[in-house]
Amino acid sequence: TKQAYTHRGFAGTHTPKNLIKQMDANRVTRAVILAIDYPLGAASHNSQTYLEAGRRFPRLIPFVSVHPNDAMMERKVRKFKEQGAIGMKLHPPMQFIRANHPNCMKLTRLCGELGLPCLFHAGHSDIAPDFQKDYPRIEYFWEPVSTQPGTTFILAHGGIHFYRELIELAVKHENVYIELSGQGPGPIREMIAAGLEDRMLYGSDFPYYILALPLAKVLLGTEGRPEVRKKILYDNAVKLLARFGVAAEDY
Repeated sequence: TKQAYTHRGFAGTHTPKNLIKQMDANRVTRAVILAIDYPLGAASHNSQTYLEAGRRFPRLIPFVSVHPNDAMMERKVRKFKEQGAIGMKLHPPMQFIRANHPNCMKLTRLCGELGLPCLFHAGHSDIAPDFQKDYPRIEYFWEPVSTQPGTTFILAHGGIHFYRELIELAVKHENVYIELSGQGPGPIREMIAAGLEDRMLYGSDFPYYILALPLAKVLLGTEGRPEVRKKILYDNAVKLLARFGVAAEDY
């Protein structure tokens, strides 16, 4: 925890230049970078840092973060949008709030109105701390997803161990996309078989994973399906981000 809140230790390696070096090694043209606004929002400058990184390194596409309980939530979201934010990142277990909390739904509704997709950490693994496991349950996404069709929800990690629950949600609601970091070839094939190939997105969860590891899992999960592979690694992201202001010719 101390390392995560300082520039020492592993946090010192989480730099735009190191990310771009990995991108070059794995032929990744552009990357979405995701800020997290912690509950102590007054002390957090992550969104400003990520916006600046996007300005300095045009290959990086910044998603900002505003805590739903922030009294200045609406003002901050509108300000970040004006400053170049492309999307919003929410992390229920780190922000201690569920997706169907009234304040969280107010935030996602506002993002839908402003044209900002919302990327959520979704699901949990067995090694997650017990006090965090309840917040990202897939069941909490049904209400905001179904009542806010104008908001695009990108649910990260494919729901982790609860990927089949996420598949069910995504099959019924076209405003749900699935980011795949952390998923193996088997669940990826199940998502494809469920007809979700147009709403699946390669993601790395860098720096927790090097880019090559989740990329290898997508390659294995799409073996023999080159047209599906291209959608997951490229086409789906280009089309999705183009809807929110990232020109396709920039790739």
